[in-house]
Amino acid sequence: MPLNLSYFPGVLRRRSKFFSTSTCRIAAVALFSVLAVPLNGQSVTTVALLAPLTTYVNLVPASSGKFYGILSTGNINSCDLGCGTIFELSPNSDGSWNQATLHTFTGADGAWPAAGIIIDIGGNIFGTTYYGGSTYGSSSGPCITYGCGAVFELSPQAQGVWKETVLYNFTGGKDGWSPTGLAFGPSGSLVGTTIYGGSTTSCSPGCGLVFQLEQETGGTWKESVLHSFPGGAAGQNPVGMTLDSSGDILGTAGGGLNQCWAGYCGIVFKLSHSATGWQGSVVHSFHGSDGAQPNPSLTLDSAGNIYGTTYEGGNERTACAPVGCGVVFELSLKNGVWKESILHGFADQADGEFPTDGLALDAQGNIYGGTSNGGQIADCNPLVYGACGQIFVLSSKSGAWRVREEIPSPGWDTPVGALVVASSGRVFGASCDEYYDSGGYIFEITF
Repeated sequence: MPLNLSYFPGVLRRRSKFFSTSTCRIAAVALFSVLAVPLNGQSVTTVALLAPLTTYVNLVPASSGKFYGILSTGNINSCDLGCGTIFELSPNSDGSWNQATLHTFTGADGAWPAAGIIIDIGGNIFGTTYYGGSTYGSSSGPCITYGCGAVFELSPQAQGVWKETVLYNFTGGKDGWSPTGLAFGPSGSLVGTTIYGGSTTSCSPGCGLVFQLEQETGGTWKESVLHSFPGGAAGQNPVGMTLDSSGDILGTAGGGLNQCWAGYCGIVFKLSHSATGWQGSVVHSFHGSDGAQPNPSLTLDSAGNIYGTTYEGGNERTACAPVGCGVVFELSLKNGVWKESILHGFADQADGEFPTDGLALDAQGNIYGGTSNGGQIADCNPLVYGACGQIFVLSSKSGAWRVREEIPSPGWDTPVGALVVASSGRVFGASCDEYYDSGGYIFEITF
């Protein structure tokens, strides 16, 4: 089945916008004005502004209250506006924030980071870029011009200097093409996914794979393919992954047993390690009424339950017909069988539409997420995609889940990337104007 680029969430969820002009850069920092009217006692404060052409931002908490972040910036054809940036946000004693750019990609060392970064105990930053690498600018090969993507490491040096090292350049063949996720694997290895490539020919240009990078003597990194997706019911084109406490790999992908509005409904997959190697299985295959087009990120609780969102699906007898407004789901393992529970099915503008990628759990078990369009928000245009973005809070009472709170994201823009719930209970995230490309915000919500 040919790859439908409009289908895939997260990295490709930006529809044609991700593949057209440009993305984002931080334009101003240490801006602290309240940009949304408090609801039920919350306040939404701007930490930093994002310039026009924003599409993707992701924050990761670090030591001393800092955040490291990644954002994809620049023109897809030539990177003439920048190929992407790694930045640091540092809190000041007066509540303000400072922002510093740690690295700017140039194309040959990576372009368009479109998945979150990870940080080791030494403070080194690892991540992937969807394009770029050694094949950037090539006039031939499968990844002509844009490049097949790369895995990078950013290491702190003396006097605040950071050094980037490209750990692996994808070539677009059996080794993969366009990485979409990364996590720390066993014994210091890195594990990730690519949306294209692999050894399976039933998809064009390849059904994607799960890879592992291991450091060899001398410091070089060697890639091995743990699993090539076969396509169809067994999954294809993975868009994200994580590892559970046992070291098994969990993620989301296209494919599945059922057809939805824009192709297959999608799956949650699992790779388990055994004496004979890695064995792939489908944890859940969506069928539309229980969700469709799963977003990349999965969140695990201490009991091993899996939480995530689907961009579409759910009750199709809503204002979002025929595709459905999306759901928040939980997968629980009971007697060796994974069972799905729909914690919330979005219905219409009353409670939000089309949940974005990245859920967060707090210590009380509340779930935080975002929707592209949303809720009871005044002064926005509900007919414009991404014009009424919001943050929602789901809480459970007597086993029933409900939307406890809805908070407009600054500028009513679409939340992007993962939300972060700090130990103080404050929530940090980013939002972007995906319709007019007018920019966006990094924000903080205080309850």
